[in-house]
Amino acid sequence: MKHTPGPWNLSMSQYANTPFVIFVGEKEPNYRSRYPLSRVGWIAEVRDDESPDHATYEANAHLMAAAPEMYEALRQARGELQRAYDFMLGKKIMSEVVAKGRLATINKMSAAIEKADGKEA
Repeated sequence: MKHTPGPWNLSMSQYANTPFVIFVGEKEPNYRSRYPLSRVGWIAEVRDDESPDHATYEANAHLMAAAPEMYEALRQARGELQRAYDFMLGKKIMSEVVAKGRLATINKMSAAIEKADGKEA
């Protein structure tokens, strides 16, 4: 499974029940046209049920828009941590407690990447 490459952008729409739109492209959607998303790469919309917790919907939209960059950063960090772990383990310069903690972190990172790749168990 392959996701749409980033960066993903966030736009505030003019629609009450869908205040946030996540899209790919350099131009903002034209909300005055009949089909405002026809000239952008639409990814998702974040709906708001008009609850008083509007800030949560906005935070969710920002989190989703940052997903491609976070995914790539996590993949890179996991690789670097794995290489450091392997080196330190091979040189026996890491205690068993530290090794278990690092391995748990690597496994957690791997699980998140697999979930994003659609491969979670």
